[in-house]
Amino acid sequence: MFPGHYEQKIVDDSYYNNMTLGFSSGNKTGYVNYKAILNKKTGSAFLLVAEVSSLRLNNTDEVELFSFNDDVLNHTRREANSDRKALNTYGDLTLNLSEKHSIETGAKFLKTNYINRDNHFTELVKGWDLDLPASEDTHYQEDILAGYLNYLGSAGDRFTFMAGIRVERANFEQLNKYTGSIINYSGTDILWAANARYAINQKKGYSVNVSYASKVNRPSPYLLDPYIHWEYANEYSTGNPNLKPYVSHTFQLLTQLARSYNLTARVSHAVNTYDFVSELSATGDSIISRPVNVSKNTSYTLNASTSQQLFQWWRLAVSANMTFSDVHTQTYGRTLTSYILISANNMFYLENEWGLSLGLTSIPKRKYINSETSTRININGGVQKGFRDGKWILRSEISYMNRTHNKSLFNNGYSERTNLSPRVYFMISIRCNLDFGKKGLRVERGTSDREAQNRIGDS
Repeated sequence: MFPGHYEQKIVDDSYYNNMTLGFSSGNKTGYVNYKAILNKKTGSAFLLVAEVSSLRLNNTDEVELFSFNDDVLNHTRREANSDRKALNTYGDLTLNLSEKHSIETGAKFLKTNYINRDNHFTELVKGWDLDLPASEDTHYQEDILAGYLNYLGSAGDRFTFMAGIRVERANFEQLNKYTGSIINYSGTDILWAANARYAINQKKGYSVNVSYASKVNRPSPYLLDPYIHWEYANEYSTGNPNLKPYVSHTFQLLTQLARSYNLTARVSHAVNTYDFVSELSATGDSIISRPVNVSKNTSYTLNASTSQQLFQWWRLAVSANMTFSDVHTQTYGRTLTSYILISANNMFYLENEWGLSLGLTSIPKRKYINSETSTRININGGVQKGFRDGKWILRSEISYMNRTHNKSLFNNGYSERTNLSPRVYFMISIRCNLDFGKKGLRVERGTSDREAQNRIGDS
């Protein structure tokens, strides 16, 4: 639960030790979630989660290379399949020293094994009659061990604060069987977070929250490979094995206008020592990827969201997010970009513990430095059935994303267009809640979107 906004309060209500068992067919995930009350007088609690997942994906994309006259130079069909297996375990311990002071600590271990296989089939035009097939077989393993310590306190009835530290150790190894190269990386990072919240009106739910969080961004393994395979069947470019991880710093102001209305302003700043620019060679027959220095990347985000219980049987959640980025690079100079995301999710509660959900997410056309993406729309729907007052929940869900494309512009006027096939995702899940043990006090915890994205060990 670190870093990010954190609100904790002890409620005088019945609470049982609880275990949740779940399984999802979409990415074949099984998990066990155990919560226990250690001291019913102070509300000290312990949380242990173990999750095992396996995910397989198959994609077919098409890439076209255009000259500055918009003539097609070649056409590549890329068939890719990936297999990802992960073990994710973490534990959290909250010790309430008194009514206004508490300490929380925790640890997380994440182990990931990933296999990716790509087949490229390139057809050259303009008088060429030669097809250039190629394949890639990449094996990747990552281990992350992290621990954190937070201190939470309050002054009076309206002001609460938190300060914390996280230490993260990461190791990964990648084997590219196509090139025979092996990439190894290990590093330790120390990250900080702080949070302060002031309740303006507790009855109406008005509050202001200010937080700071740092996050490590490690380079992708293929960028560390000195001989990476770049986009096309027979073309290679040089990576940068000296690429260093960088830390981003985020400041957030969260205003709760009422219990169901939130307005969030966020500023994130990062300095990335190296990045890559891809361009065609002078002869136009190969792509060159070279490292450049990126001085600054600052983004400003404004998010407005609300969740309303319109009727007893209908809850509507709406969110609008806009991000404005100011990027400085040696190659392209200063570039200003914007990013918009709009989402709406409906939940319908029917009789006999039946429920229906319908959601829509839209990301309009976006331009970024030398590239642009088309409008993306994601539609998802689901149906669920509860048993024994919600202790058992059976749910099925389907999600669809439209066909999209990405377009990149190279320095010499050539451009590249990647057509991404539509995505359809189907899932069946079952969840079981087991209550047992003695009654105690319930510990209620509220988290913001920022915290959910930056759980301990995530990066």
